[in-house]
Amino acid sequence: MKPYYIQLDKLPGSELSAVLEKHLKISLQEAEALVEIGAVWDHERRIRLKNPQAKLANILIKIYRPLEEVKPYQVDIKDIIYINNHYCIVYKHPNSLSHPAPYSDVASLAWGLEKYFGKKVYPVNRLDYITGGLIFFAFTQKAGSCLQSDFQNRKIKKWYLARTEKVDNAGKYTLIDDPITHKNKLKQARSIAIHYYTDENSDYFLVKLQSGRTHQIRIHLAKKYKPIWGDKSYGARHSRGTGLYCVRYVFTCPISNQKIRVCYLPDDIKTWLVPLGLKNQDLGN
Repeated sequence: MKPYYIQLDKLPGSELSAVLEKHLKISLQEAEALVEIGAVWDHERRIRLKNPQAKLANILIKIYRPLEEVKPYQVDIKDIIYINNHYCIVYKHPNSLSHPAPYSDVASLAWGLEKYFGKKVYPVNRLDYITGGLIFFAFTQKAGSCLQSDFQNRKIKKWYLARTEKVDNAGKYTLIDDPITHKNKLKQARSIAIHYYTDENSDYFLVKLQSGRTHQIRIHLAKKYKPIWGDKSYGARHSRGTGLYCVRYVFTCPISNQKIRVCYLPDDIKTWLVPLGLKNQDLGN
């Protein structure tokens, strides 16, 4: 997404929304909406400009114009899958932001949780935009740091359900040990893929990560088998829906030292477990 830049003079002039209206050739309502969704920045100070009536001077404004409509993330009580005084594990809907993006903060799950709880939350881990499923947020920096350390040290085990396009002769159990290049650095990446079902159009896998590289499952399955359903970035032919969900965590709470198992499947993919003879709660065992 290419940003737009507007350089303002030293003397205060028009309100921010009027400046955007003039330079971007959009309506005043559209200009105010860009400010409200968090798409307008003070480039040098690297902060979002949130007051459309502000009169600014001597500033370089940076604007990210989203390619589609941006809506504030609405958290429902049923999305809170596990919670204690220190952190929560919540369900992120597929094709949504887990963290703020340059073009919006209000469209992210993190923003939605802060509105829902009425206090700041601290992201612990990430899920890609297309990926649905379970993700951690902490209520304190200390809890967030402890959980992040456990993720880095592979103390938190996580499982994904993946639906790929039709595969020829997928093995039952495959260790994918294939390095991934990210930001010009080659890093070791290991995934365990268990093939458990095939239908007319797709194949289904349980995937356990032994490392945590960017887009790891998406890259590994596309390279070893076929692209994940709906993942056009890695060659998927089908664009409807998504085929990747984080469904299970097993870990020892760094605060209480209690062993915790959390699993969740949204209604639209519970049928993926039918061929396994499993129910939603069975993933927690």
